[in-house]
Amino acid sequence: MLRRLIIILLFPACSLTGGTVEQLIPAGVKLPTKSLTPYILQATREGKYVQRERPELPCFYDTPNFRVWYTTEGDSAVSSADTNSNSVPDWVETAGELLEHSLSVYIDSLGYNRPLPDSSSFPDASDVGGDDRIDFYILDIDNTAYGWTVDERYPVGQIRLRSGYSVIDNDYANIPGYADHTLDALAVTCAHELFHLVQFTYDAMEDIWWMEATAVFMEDYIFDAVNDYINYLPIFFDNPDEILTSSTLLYGSAIFPRFLWEFTGDINIIHNVWENCSEPFVSSIGAIESACEHREIDFNQIFANFTLWNLFTGRNCTYGKFYREAELYPEISTNDINEYEFQDSGLFSPSSGLYKLSCSYLWFYQRRDRKNISLEIDCPSGMGANIVLLANPGTDANNFYQTISSFPGTVSVDSLYRYEKLVVIPFVSSNTSSVYDYELRWEYSGETALPKDEPVFWSPYPNPSTDGMVYFPCYVPNDGKISLAVFTASGEFVTDEEQLIYTGFHRGKNSAMSFDGRNLAEGVYTAILKFADKRYKAKFAIVGKQ
Repeated sequence: MLRRLIIILLFPACSLTGGTVEQLIPAGVKLPTKSLTPYILQATREGKYVQRERPELPCFYDTPNFRVWYTTEGDSAVSSADTNSNSVPDWVETAGELLEHSLSVYIDSLGYNRPLPDSSSFPDASDVGGDDRIDFYILDIDNTAYGWTVDERYPVGQIRLRSGYSVIDNDYANIPGYADHTLDALAVTCAHELFHLVQFTYDAMEDIWWMEATAVFMEDYIFDAVNDYINYLPIFFDNPDEILTSSTLLYGSAIFPRFLWEFTGDINIIHNVWENCSEPFVSSIGAIESACEHREIDFNQIFANFTLWNLFTGRNCTYGKFYREAELYPEISTNDINEYEFQDSGLFSPSSGLYKLSCSYLWFYQRRDRKNISLEIDCPSGMGANIVLLANPGTDANNFYQTISSFPGTVSVDSLYRYEKLVVIPFVSSNTSSVYDYELRWEYSGETALPKDEPVFWSPYPNPSTDGMVYFPCYVPNDGKISLAVFTASGEFVTDEEQLIYTGFHRGKNSAMSFDGRNLAEGVYTAILKFADKRYKAKFAIVGKQ
């Protein structure tokens, strides 16, 4: 006999049997969180709660498809503002309009299922909103979350489908960044929580990471100008070696469905994945693989390109045309191979390997005194790597190339002097749980004929600097003095200094021109170096000073 697992939600305290809503949130999660839906779903799946009731609110406002419940008294009271004097508070009426617009996009434009009705389809459900309209409840919750959605009943014989209801806030006054435009927070929350109800018509037991990733993605698809999703990207871009499906990344994983859309140019791919999720024994990654195969794209190719696209964000977005909002994204966390930068050969063997559906970014600052480099990766099946050469500053923004190769194997790159940086991105596209250990070997060869009578400057490193120390490698044809002037991003003078330098290469930290910025604030700076009549200009950043 199937037993339904039910959660109690009581107004106004929103208590759950065994604890409050807040007690569902794992320790360490910063409040207000995006949504309590993943924690409620997880609690339900673990069988922790056995009874559920909806909030009790005295007033409701009906639209063609929604019943919006509210109160004008107590802590959860909505503002009494009623611009059109129709006896419906503006906040409530606006919520209804936003929900109708979102539903129209989901059903009429994108072809998704309509959320399951919560009354007529369930003869014993007279206590769940009174009719087949979709129920949204307005409470005072924004100290905790933007909102949440609760899965309730399932049709006979279809235990993976659910009806449900959603909760949104009465003013969003406490959501950081939205104090003067609270309607934006209301808009994305309406779209987000409504999409959870849409998901319940395909598979309410689907992987939670995919449920949240696509809900965050769809809210931005509908209300593109808000860009709330960007607030959650740092957790992803700071942890590329974290498993894509991990609960640690959660809302930050919204970058993946966005990539699927932009890479394929087909918004229907997200819908197709959800249709695949409705099939028996098909989980999120399998559903994604099937949707890609239907478009004759191998998932290994998808994941390889995903790791590549994530390199070209923030200050790096000018190197290529990838995400259309790439300049707004944080930059991917990299492992700078600075200590090996000027060795003719070397070995990088990480202390811990990669896990499924993850990657790492190994960043080399190029040696322009060498023509070629040979790269060899020794790794197990299920891994691959991108080799990316980034063009010199001032060249065509698309003047880079990538190589996606099967490894273990060797890749040789020539004409290094044409490029500014080299990035190796080992990745695991396999969904098989395991630790994937790998090693990277490299060897430079062939000398580049540098001008005998002219100085040559290379890019400063590390860039960004986390301790304030920055080094400027160079080659000078004769003894002399090299000067360095530093300016803020706005052009304000910071300091200048001069250093005696001898003929030859100066690339390591012990001999290169160094700058001590440990007393400077975090930010982007411009450096101008001069030797004889030659001038070199470069930008560097100081971040996260430790």
